[in-house]
Amino acid sequence: MLAGRRGVRGAPDFVVEVLSSSTASHDHVLKRRVYERAGVREYWLVHPIDRMVTIYRLLDGEYGKPDVQELSGETAVGVLEGVSVAWDDLVRRLPPPEF
Repeated sequence: MLAGRRGVRGAPDFVVEVLSSSTASHDHVLKRRVYERAGVREYWLVHPIDRMVTIYRLLDGEYGKPDVQELSGETAVGVLEGVSVAWDDLVRRLPPPEF
């Protein structure tokens, strides 16, 4: 991504989507393809109901098999050195899951 006088151009390095039941399919399929083609290096899909995060990392121009993790502890952002997400405090603020 390049920042200049006319604004920002190019793909971001990192995108996070918080899924809802109405957008989950769109985000998993269509947006993933768009971000992959654009060159977004890391794409996270946060599943607040399931308490999971699905992480896609761009390797050789493609997203391979995703890394799926529980929303607990910390998850490092691979493309931002020294940056991580601490899930425990965030999860405590979510409504209880419906079973």
